Amino acid sequence: MKVIVSFLLLTMSASIFALNLSTEIHKIPDRKKTIYFSRGIFHNGNKTQESKLKAVRHSFYSKEGYERLVIDFESAKVPKIYGGLLEEKNQLHLDFFKVMMPVSVGAFGNSVMVDAINFFPIQGESLTLEINFKFKVKVELFTLENPARLVVDLIKI
Repeated sequence: MKVIVSFLLLTMSASIFALNLSTEIHKIPDRKKTIYFSRGIFHNGNKTQESKLKAVRHSFYSKEGYERLVIDFESAKVPKIYGGLLEEKNQLHLDFFKVMMPVSVGAFGNSVMVDAINFFPIQGESLTLEINFKFKVKVELFTLENPARLVVDLIKI
């Protein structure tokens, strides 16, 4: 009987720790908070705003040691965003709902931390960005409005 109870307690405690996802899901704030994450799922709530991707630009701040990516949209408000940072693959995936991709997006240029950005338009309804990093990074995401922008700050781990 003790063996059965011990086995049940052991398996139940392992399940409880395995299901703790509360620290892995992050809401994207509408201002910079200087909180960086090395993994997790990101979303900005249930906002629904049709838009069109305008540009993806970047800058590197060597004194502060971070790089900033800015994803510009043609709308005043930010569309619905859902994404995930995959630490083991050095990738950030971002899904933008009801966002159209223009025929061409301007050249991104040379980046200190970003290896490549891939665009995947899905049936003209949404757009997925896959951002591949040159090495392991931590990210901070926040949004800005008028015009709509998603800001991704990157620091090297």
